[in-house]
Amino acid sequence: MVSHVKIIVFSFFLISSVWAEEIQKKNIPEPLQLSDALSFSEEPHPHLSTANFNIQAALNSKDEAESKNNINAFLEGRLRYIEPSDISETQSNDDHRAGIIVSKTLYDFGRTGASIHSAEQNIKTHVLNKTRVVLERRLDIMTKFFDVILADMNFYRYNEEMATAFISLDRLKDRLKLGQKSDIDVMKQDVEYNRVRYLRIKSQNEQRKTRAKLAVALGRPGELSATISKPVLKKINSKLPDVEVLQKLALDNNHILKSLNSKLLTARANIDLARNSDSPTLSLEAGSYAYSRERSSHDELQVGVVLRVPLFGGHRSDVIVAQALNKVHLIEADIALAKTKLSADILNQWLEYDSLRGKLLQMKALTDYREIYLDRSRALYEMEVKTDLGDAMVRVSEAEREYLQTQYQMMLALTKLELELGVQLDDSLEISSNYKNTMDTTPLTKKENNK
Repeated sequence: MVSHVKIIVFSFFLISSVWAEEIQKKNIPEPLQLSDALSFSEEPHPHLSTANFNIQAALNSKDEAESKNNINAFLEGRLRYIEPSDISETQSNDDHRAGIIVSKTLYDFGRTGASIHSAEQNIKTHVLNKTRVVLERRLDIMTKFFDVILADMNFYRYNEEMATAFISLDRLKDRLKLGQKSDIDVMKQDVEYNRVRYLRIKSQNEQRKTRAKLAVALGRPGELSATISKPVLKKINSKLPDVEVLQKLALDNNHILKSLNSKLLTARANIDLARNSDSPTLSLEAGSYAYSRERSSHDELQVGVVLRVPLFGGHRSDVIVAQALNKVHLIEADIALAKTKLSADILNQWLEYDSLRGKLLQMKALTDYREIYLDRSRALYEMEVKTDLGDAMVRVSEAEREYLQTQYQMMLALTKLELELGVQLDDSLEISSNYKNTMDTTPLTKKENNK
């Protein structure tokens, strides 16, 4: 009865909490910064709800284990028809009984203790799993956040290239009227313009698609962010420790390994529980009865200590112990595989980050070169010398995007590494709102007319 009341109370509390969460959902700030986005990792989400329900189920299992030795009280009723003996003083055919019985287990030789210990380890397992879910959500949000910025930059790149192609096409049409160019030259440029125009439309659609994915990752489907702030990622400037140090750190702190180790302790506790499944039980029992038929052997009150010792269970306990042992061996195998995979993953992430550091230097040099080349093209253009100014502007946008993309890849590699390590390498992540990306929502035809 007590357990039923607990379940009802918990269900009411859960429904109230879910309703309160819906009411108190915070809005997505504008402009959206990376730190704001990451704060949504612990906001209501299906994966997080599943983790919370698993924790609550484990807590309920512990309550159930602790309640097994509580005081139990129940009513008992018996309706019975008899044919009394001829020498019986009462010749009635009724032999009914009603009573109330109270019992309390005094000692079960370790069975309850093993059950509680198993439940406690199970709670720890699910708490670790929830921590992992939050960290995985942070990684997913960060990935989607960077995708939005790169989609914006890709749009700007094709927007500039389309503007350049449009201006070139317009000039060719003017020169065609003067007889300086042929129809085929104009048609060739028109093909190029429409190619870039298609890429611009595609990149503009990608802006919306990446924002929709970010909204889902934040747990706010349909709430698209118009303005995204570019983060300044100082964290990527740090040098990683040797891979052997990181592998040792991961073996000590990885949440999956910790969860498996906790699961192993649960399985081992279940072995003790299985071995004690046929253990004796010592309990205190008291009963008070009322009878429809008076007999000298009828007791109105009974109080006593009862010892129950199982004699034969058909090897049921042996089967349960064997199953529990098999579960332990399976988890030990999972732990061994997880350790091997973890070491390989740490090495791969470490090598990827090291490679990206080299790529970042390459992208920085390319960006510097493109900017200098653009300055030269602009100077030649101002002197009315034939130049490729439009192409130079496009190449600068392209280089800037690749440079930022490399930084984001490094940040994601670090975040994945921290996810496997189970600890933060550095807390120097800083966010800058000085430079913002905004989704372009101006109609295409209007922008073309403006050009």
